[in-house]
Amino acid sequence: MPAKGSSGWSFISVDEERITYSGILVGGSIETGRFELKVDDELILGKTSIAAKKELRGITLGAQVEAEVWVTTMTHEEGALEPKTSYVLVSVKSAEQIPTSP
Repeated sequence: MPAKGSSGWSFISVDEERITYSGILVGGSIETGRFELKVDDELILGKTSIAAKKELRGITLGAQVEAEVWVTTMTHEEGALEPKTSYVLVSVKSAEQIPTSP
């Protein structure tokens, strides 16, 4: 996919994957569709899907959650710019909602 750069055309590589994280929901807004998830020492910030917005209504900030996140990383082939990663919360469940194996 070509992208217009300041010095002409360059190519962008796009990698997408769905990742399930276990962490603490430390922030979020149903109004603006944003979330903040702390996973170990990493803070993951991003947007929420419509379905995830509905699920967030039943979860308290500070809760341990399992979150399914769509991760998109865009990299310029020429390496001129740092890769850019964006996150979209697809689904979220509090730890209390996650079934455990016997």
